[in-house]
Amino acid sequence: MGITVFLESLGIQLLPGLKEDVTLRKITGLLLVAILIWTVAYAEKFQNGVKLERGGPFPEIIIDKLIQPEDYRRLGLSTEIGNSFSISEIPGDILLVEFFNCLCFTCMDQVPHLNSLLDTVKDSTFSSEVKILGIAAGDSEDRVLKFLKNENPNYATSADPEMEDFSTLGEPEGTPLILILKRSKQGAWLTMDSHLGLLTAGELLKKIKAIEKGSKLPYEETDSVPSNREAPPEIVGNPAEHATALFSKITGKETKAQKVEIDYPWEVFQGMDSTGKSLDLFVIVVRRYPPCDLCHESVFALAFNKAGLIKGFTPIYLTRFGNEKWVEADAVFMENKLIGESIRTLALRSDVDGVSGATISSIVIFDEIKKTTELLPLLP
Repeated sequence: MGITVFLESLGIQLLPGLKEDVTLRKITGLLLVAILIWTVAYAEKFQNGVKLERGGPFPEIIIDKLIQPEDYRRLGLSTEIGNSFSISEIPGDILLVEFFNCLCFTCMDQVPHLNSLLDTVKDSTFSSEVKILGIAAGDSEDRVLKFLKNENPNYATSADPEMEDFSTLGEPEGTPLILILKRSKQGAWLTMDSHLGLLTAGELLKKIKAIEKGSKLPYEETDSVPSNREAPPEIVGNPAEHATALFSKITGKETKAQKVEIDYPWEVFQGMDSTGKSLDLFVIVVRRYPPCDLCHESVFALAFNKAGLIKGFTPIYLTRFGNEKWVEADAVFMENKLIGESIRTLALRSDVDGVSGATISSIVIFDEIKKTTELLPLLP
């Protein structure tokens, strides 16, 4: 495409007689640089595993139901109590969506700050209508009800037991995760800010005021989470070695791990016997952050066949309360829960299936197993 045609495609008309000379090429070059800078700035992504673009649309999440009848009034919804609705139906100018987990201590500490924020914007001359929706990632409705009784939030909440809503954000690295949305002129919710970890009422108000004015956030965005959450490299080791060890444990003899070239978040390995024959046995080695800002990474290996039958499990680096490593009894408990079960039908009963003191790690394991159903049709 010629420069003249390119400029005209952008709606820029050249003066009569102006040629594609050196000067015009320089102008075009500067224009392209400006477009590139604008695109990069506008498409800025967040740093906490959230794959949304700053200033871009928020996912159209469907909330099955709110936990308490008064929550519908709190959000200003006309939806009949107990019914589902979409995020876009929530009226207002500013919406805070907080993903939390009922067992996350920082999430408990976050509640009074969100309560205080709502009290502040209601009692002041704040011009924007602010709403808050808390979504409990990995929690059942019963667990959320206990959380509400203990923590007493004055905003609406819903349960996301399968973490489906949480997953729409990309690969979020924990909770509490607060996203600040602003209503566009067209009526859509735009994602203006994302923060992992505790935010005080004052910090939230400062952010909201900046967003309301359309100005840049008043300070550099930093997530208030510990820097030592990653699993120790010496423990994580080489995924192929973990796969080989699990294959050999299952077959009872030396079994090699052959990497399968599949577009999947984790490396996939297939077992091979001593003759080089491929087995109907596969392993993925998973590394994920739990829905908790203080919890360490969860790293484990899962073995299964093409039919989705779970054949083995290795806890490479899993922690319980206080980030204490799992002990042998924990590993045996989880193996007994998983081996022989089908990936397609397995569901977590957190009050029964979770390792004692390690419910959040258990949530991650069961959630990843559920996602593995997408991998089965791709296996060779």
